[in-house]
Amino acid sequence: MAYLAYDPQRVAELDRTMRNALYGLAFVGCGDPLAQNAAADIRDARRRLEHQWLPFVERINRCAVMTAYNSPAAGGEDLLERMMQAMVSDHGWSIADDGAAPTPDRAAAQAPSLDEVTVLAELLERGDLRDLTDTGAEQTWLATQLTQIAADPLLANRFVATFSRWKDLVNRVGYARMAVADARSADATTDDIVAIASLDAVDHGIAQVIATVHGAGALPDLDGVAPYAAAALVAQAALAADALAAVSDRLLARLIDERPLLGWLEERGPGPKTGDVLFAAILATPGSATPFVTAVAADPRRLWRTAADATLAQRVAAVGTDPANIDVATAGSVLAAFIDSARHPRSGEPDLPHVSGPEDSRAFLGELVGPWLMQFSPFSDEWGSTAPDQLARRDRLAWVVHDGSASDAMFAAQRQIEAGLELDATRRPAEMTAYAGLLGMLTQLVVEQKVHSEEDRKQLWNALWDVTDLVVSIGMAATGIGVVVRPVAKEAMDQAFAHVMREGWFNAPAPKKVREKAEYWQARTFVTAAATMVRAGFDGLRQRGELPPGTPPPPAPVLDVEHPELEYADRYRRWRDRELAGVDPTLISQFDQLKGYFLSDAEAGASIAG
Repeated sequence: MAYLAYDPQRVAELDRTMRNALYGLAFVGCGDPLAQNAAADIRDARRRLEHQWLPFVERINRCAVMTAYNSPAAGGEDLLERMMQAMVSDHGWSIADDGAAPTPDRAAAQAPSLDEVTVLAELLERGDLRDLTDTGAEQTWLATQLTQIAADPLLANRFVATFSRWKDLVNRVGYARMAVADARSADATTDDIVAIASLDAVDHGIAQVIATVHGAGALPDLDGVAPYAAAALVAQAALAADALAAVSDRLLARLIDERPLLGWLEERGPGPKTGDVLFAAILATPGSATPFVTAVAADPRRLWRTAADATLAQRVAAVGTDPANIDVATAGSVLAAFIDSARHPRSGEPDLPHVSGPEDSRAFLGELVGPWLMQFSPFSDEWGSTAPDQLARRDRLAWVVHDGSASDAMFAAQRQIEAGLELDATRRPAEMTAYAGLLGMLTQLVVEQKVHSEEDRKQLWNALWDVTDLVVSIGMAATGIGVVVRPVAKEAMDQAFAHVMREGWFNAPAPKKVREKAEYWQARTFVTAAATMVRAGFDGLRQRGELPPGTPPPPAPVLDVEHPELEYADRYRRWRDRELAGVDPTLISQFDQLKGYFLSDAEAGASIAG
């Protein structure tokens, strides 16, 4: 049932107004043909007043319930019924059941009057909020009322002036949502989804009312509000990106720093936590992830120990540290904080069986590192150029490489940016040096960290050869060679890898021998890359006609000698001195530089890593 309520004075005033309008419209007319449409609208308005609205008002005035009857149905206990009672007793309303109404929606179809807003605010101020908001019908009705109130500044200001129990209301809605979400996590039903939507709508209405009175982005005082309940409200407040990041950081700091002795209520059940609610809002708000990860770098637990679903935290971290969204220096600070937090977890952390921890995202850190591999190079100065800076980067990268799944994710992310790197025609040789040094560091870390697991070695060396291929491609772009000779590089890489497989290095039995073999093939990685770069440079210069016709090509790498790097360096020097005699010295210098990327810079990177 829905309720119809009438104010006799307003009904009488409406009757007089409509009759005056009908009388006045009788004298409105115009003979101008251009006014025909307006004249038709006037005739339609008169017809509606005379045959529809005036008879309707007359039926209301003749109805006995206007003066003689109050429906006992208004004596119920839900929020709407109590409000109707207050309107009868305090404001002289007459109400009755409307048997023609098919649903209760008619009760909320129109915006409330100022008196109704006052009564609603007073009921919520004095009443038991649990009883007044414990059913889905009450929650849906209240959400609609708050939304309508927020649309009118006069109504919103009256509500805020009368109602002060914002913390109690937000907590009540939040705890109800938490209970439904915990139950839903075990056995989700359509009713649970509807219930959560109703509670979220109440929070949305609260946020709208506050914003109407105090300005966009305003929130009620959240001190003393449970973090989960506050997060549910924040998620519905449509805050700007920076504001959402800052408020989320503060709420999660409270969750960590003010945890009760027995933990928060949300941590005792399996449903979503404060982090889940806020992370979903951050992911839905473009531009908020980067300021958020920047803020939580001060205490990464706010990201990695506050959600039930670890993938939400991972997605926030990935978006926040994406090179398209964050500057290089800030990314360095954030990634360092995240890796160090996982490497050195704080002692005494409580056991939270329903909350994900950093260990659930250990492998994912590789994906965060991938797009920033060049900055980890010992020759990159974007994250510091001192020896302690280099050592810190080396240790962090080593920790990531040590985890097989993390290193897989890292290399996968690196390959994703290969196309963009190859097309970057503005790369400086110094950046090529950084990548060559990085290759040396990575190979050395493989030697140090992965000798204990044959399967891990296979996977990691496979990925490392892909990175070698990538480094060569970048070198081509850096030196202006272009991608036309990329098949040459790819063929050389494939041939070298096939040779590795034929030699059976992956099946070496003893750890000591494995280490020797690893260093042996590390040298072959450098030689192959250096020889490929020199050959690519030679082909590019020959195609452009900058070398004398008939100039013999540079030597190919020989991989089955004791020290292939020394053998190749000697053969390269003899080729350069003999076959390039009389060639422009600047061109010879280019060849030396191409070789030096991998037989000096990469070796230096390996030395730093070791």
